[in-house]
Amino acid sequence: MSADADPGAARPGVLVTRPEPSASELAAALAAEGWAPVVSPVLVAREVAWEGDAAGADALAFTSAAAIRAAPRGRGLEALPVWAVGEATAEAARAAGFGPVRAGPSDAAALAREMLAALPRGVAVLHARGRHGTAGFAEALEAGGLRVREAVVYE
Repeated sequence: MSADADPGAARPGVLVTRPEPSASELAAALAAEGWAPVVSPVLVAREVAWEGDAAGADALAFTSAAAIRAAPRGRGLEALPVWAVGEATAEAARAAGFGPVRAGPSDAAALAREMLAALPRGVAVLHARGRHGTAGFAEALEAGGLRVREAVVYE
């Protein structure tokens, strides 16, 4: 906003295209700041049935809050130490009953670097993720000596 703009003037509209429920959450935050959000999700996140379990996993990695919402319960996942991309994803994991939860940096590449710096080689990580996206995350962990199993839980 320029210095001579009326601070009481309404802010322009902003288009929110994230999938629900993230779209409504973001719209509420924008409205609280004086923006006029228009919610129009471009994508719909759907859960994918995952038949695996947590056997052999030492840690769980979440690179999105959507994976937390879609992750199956009652398979031992909740008890694993969690690495989450960013504080918002970490908070979603805590609220969903996962723990202990460690908030990492807010991008997957930086989270992979942090995990590699903190975890000993050979640790088995279960990465709950969407069908698309998070390119290179598992590969970076494996290149650094971690064992990774991916669980596609949404698309």
